[in-house]
Amino acid sequence: MPAHGLARAGQEPGADAVAALVASAAPYATISIDPNVRPSLAGRDAYLARLPAHADLLKLSADDLEFLLPGVATETACDGWHDAGVRLVVVTRGAAGALVSLDGARVSVPGFAVTVADTVGAGDAFTAGLLHHLGELGLLGGRLDALDLATAEAAATFAAKVAALTCEVAGADPPWGPVTDLP
Repeated sequence: MPAHGLARAGQEPGADAVAALVASAAPYATISIDPNVRPSLAGRDAYLARLPAHADLLKLSADDLEFLLPGVATETACDGWHDAGVRLVVVTRGAAGALVSLDGARVSVPGFAVTVADTVGAGDAFTAGLLHHLGELGLLGGRLDALDLATAEAAATFAAKVAALTCEVAGADPPWGPVTDLP
């Protein structure tokens, strides 16, 4: 779903059509949602009404989390989404890395020190890197049943590298080749 897709998916006239499409794909596809909160496009209730809606993977930023569930601890929020059926929750924290929560087991991955030119696109680059890594391992296309915490951690570490490299370039310009420039 595009970065702005969930905000629009939470708005009529398309909200019900998007929800039906996601529900129909859920039995055979891995459903990944990044709400990419934009308060000017939709309010908290519109976002929350569509989360987790069949999601296998929920990736959100710490800022998204604060908007959606103000004052709620990250771990508590993750547990609520796990209870609702989300297998993998990843909360990005900018330069501080990300928290990975798989069925309630958690690990933090570090950020990577880079000279930041622009942060536009970093969150989307993170999501793309995460999905790419999981896809390369053959883990997409279902409910993430074969995913373990170590693999989720490795995927999030790769994703953090992709996001860091994206921040080194002005504009939303993710890396186009092998992601090996960072340790």
